[in-house]
Amino acid sequence: MTNTMTAPKSVEYKCPYEGARCKLKKHCHVLETPDKLPCKITALVKCPIHNNQKIPVEIGT
Repeated sequence: MTNTMTAPKSVEYKCPYEGARCKLKKHCHVLETPDKLPCKITALVKCPIHNNQKIPVEIGT
């Protein structure tokens, strides 16, 4: 018998300034977790608009 168990769907967090709000129209990946974050956290993300400097981005519920 084949094991048909699948991995749970992960939650992907992207920069809140992505797409139309981004000067470069980027969709930067911030973090991927197996479950939804229980609270908001601040992550540091390298931003191509800011010469790849790390900028604080708030992600989570």
